[in-house]
Amino acid sequence: MKNIAIYLRLSLADTDLGENGKDESNSIENQRLLIRNYITAHPELLGEVVEYKDDGFTGLNFNRPAFRQMIDDAKKGYIDTIIVKDLSRFGRDYIGMGDYLEQILPSLGVRLIAINSRYDSAEQGANIVNLDVSISNMINNMYSKDISRKIRSSFVAKWNQGKNTGRSVPYGYTTDKSDPTHTPVIDEEAAEVVKTIFDLAVNGFTTKDIAEHLNARKVLTPMVYNHVRFGRKLFNVVGPQDEMLWNTHMVATIIKRYDYTGARTHGKIEKIGVGLGKSKKRNENEWIIVENSHQPIVTKEAFRLAQEALRRQGFRTKSRNKNEDILSGRVRCGCCGHVLQFVDEKQLYCQHSMDVGSKSNCNKDFYDAQAIRSAVLYSLKTHLDLMAKMGAELKQKVRSVIPKENESLEGMKGEIERLNEDFVRQYENYVNGNLRRESFIAIKEEITSKRERLNTRIKDLEQSREADDRLSFEVDRVVGIGSAARTYRHVTPEILDALVDDIRISTSGELEISFKFEDLYYETLKELRDN
Repeated sequence: MKNIAIYLRLSLADTDLGENGKDESNSIENQRLLIRNYITAHPELLGEVVEYKDDGFTGLNFNRPAFRQMIDDAKKGYIDTIIVKDLSRFGRDYIGMGDYLEQILPSLGVRLIAINSRYDSAEQGANIVNLDVSISNMINNMYSKDISRKIRSSFVAKWNQGKNTGRSVPYGYTTDKSDPTHTPVIDEEAAEVVKTIFDLAVNGFTTKDIAEHLNARKVLTPMVYNHVRFGRKLFNVVGPQDEMLWNTHMVATIIKRYDYTGARTHGKIEKIGVGLGKSKKRNENEWIIVENSHQPIVTKEAFRLAQEALRRQGFRTKSRNKNEDILSGRVRCGCCGHVLQFVDEKQLYCQHSMDVGSKSNCNKDFYDAQAIRSAVLYSLKTHLDLMAKMGAELKQKVRSVIPKENESLEGMKGEIERLNEDFVRQYENYVNGNLRRESFIAIKEEITSKRERLNTRIKDLEQSREADDRLSFEVDRVVGIGSAARTYRHVTPEILDALVDDIRISTSGELEISFKFEDLYYETLKELRDN
């Protein structure tokens, strides 16, 4: 029996999200209650209920973690029904919704129920989306875009009036919780660090020199400081805590922050489209700057001199090469966890160790890129060859037991038919008065017990066969994806993305590779050993 998926979604625009320390909003709770009540009222909906929840995600695209997990589970055959409060919870992208309703879900054999939209794909037909649904999706899409434009216009109007629309403030400042305008207030301890950075920059220290100086004094980085001082969450943390050090980019980010002069800058980032999850930086002349909005930490003159010093350094933010190597972004330092960078086409190194200076525990060696490529290819090919061999053995095992299983299944089904016939005879004897009621009840219970045992054995045997078929299919899929690596000794970025989970170089220089199919490997190995 497959599962029933209930999908819950709430956008960040909902004002109830995260208030009063709540992990999820009342809206999510209401969605859950509505769907649970619906399932209870429809006993034909059989199966274990599995919940997928995206709290704080837009419906204008389908790049949502819980949604993607739900669709992956549907592709694997784990669920056959999805229930949502209404179609807008499933998604607001008109074109994408059409693809899911007309093609993707029907091809997966998945039924979609949207309660308040009165939509049930089992009633609508596999390939037809009625006019009401189409219009509803189009309205949802238009509504979201209109709301987005209105919110943006409202923000711009408030920015031009000198009002703050967010609660976040730069490192060096904090806010008074009782102040509804969230005006930045100087945090003396952090502000001293900011002043030190500007003073050192104006006096000719490079960003690397400044990072070395701060790390030598064991000054906490902005994120760690906010975590320790204000209890804010650490996010996007890479590597161990002793490698959370100041680096050149942190220093440069502070030096380039005009807010430290007492001005408030808005509109630095512009979203591309609505719901696409993409954005771009705006030119400085397009920013909205409100001067004298809060107390400055540095003077405008100090800021100007620091910018000149930064330009003399030739500091540039990292840009990615369009013609990237297959190893780009995939090899990590085993110490700090950061991605290794190419110094040229032939060598990789840990940028983090360079950025934070001597206090880093990372290996500062340069690694031969071709040697890493060869090692990755050899390891991948070896594992795929082994998977192919185990897949062949698994198929042979399945082929060898199929005749015996079929014979056993036919025998058990035949026995059930005989039991059914015997039950009919005994029932007729009982009706005709040739069998006492107590005897008939005893015979009925015995026949029922035998049938249940036989049905259980049949179900176990069929499930075992399905598990073997699924395992064999997954092995073939993995081996098929890596066929180019096995036969042509060639690795593509797509193969690495699909099959390689992690590549790390330890502090001793050893290459450690983990594959996404390791669980499948051990599952197949166990199946072969157990049989």
